[in-house]
Amino acid sequence: SFCRSGNNTVGGCAYEQDITWNVTWPATEVNQTAHQKCPGGIEAKGLAGRKCHGDDQWGPPDVSDCQTIEQIRLLERANALSTVVKNAMNPNQRDLTQTFTSQEIVEIANDLNALTNLNSSQ
Repeated sequence: SFCRSGNNTVGGCAYEQDITWNVTWPATEVNQTAHQKCPGGIEAKGLAGRKCHGDDQWGPPDVSDCQTIEQIRLLERANALSTVVKNAMNPNQRDLTQTFTSQEIVEIANDLNALTNLNSSQ
């Protein structure tokens, strides 16, 4: 088993040290959700949750609110690129002097590739 459980003190799910996710889930009442910082420490932002079901058993961890620093960086760059593209396509805001170096184009392509791979792995 990948978990070590303590005594059940609340009539629900017992305290559990989840070694797989490196998260400690506190004893939690039935039909309630425990929340902890996302796995990854300072490298992740958001909250992970885990519901205690009616049979006093934990459900799987929900890490859908968690984002790594790399995800946040890529999303910020994608948003910035989106703004540049929208402005370039708007004739009223087009700046014909704005060009990209080949290195910037490669960086943009790499970021888009990483973002695509990141989204497809979730």
